[in-house]
Amino acid sequence: WLVSENDYQNLNEAFGGYVRFVRNYLSQADLKKDYYDKAIAVSVLEHLDQCECNELIKQVYSHLKYGGIFILTIDLFLDCWPFTKEIYNEYGRNVNICSMLEDSGFSLEVGKPEDLFGYAEFKTLRILANLPQYLCIDDRTLTQCLVLRKCE
Repeated sequence: WLVSENDYQNLNEAFGGYVRFVRNYLSQADLKKDYYDKAIAVSVLEHLDQCECNELIKQVYSHLKYGGIFILTIDLFLDCWPFTKEIYNEYGRNVNICSMLEDSGFSLEVGKPEDLFGYAEFKTLRILANLPQYLCIDDRTLTQCLVLRKCE
């Protein structure tokens, strides 16, 4: 784990917050169901295979209250499909966000379908032509940001 329990304690003290550090996978973390207001995932889903990604979405959904939000960043790799014929690179794959949300119980609260891979409005040529307006991590990775709401 890259961040220690002490790091979280220091952040909690500095910002007057309360973040409980749990050294475990979500499925094994023994968290309350339908309890939390927010969940955050920063550049996680693109590193998981499709089954793991779907399971994580179900797990997060089960822990959020009705109306709770799931804040995500999902890296978009310019050296993977749909920009090239390669499905994976050394870091992962591009996540079809539209498919991920289908039947998830989440609605897209914040995020533009034209910027999110998987939506019909998403066009690779438009993305490539507008790279300067996106948050680019390096010359082959940009970040898609979205907020989902538990609505069922």
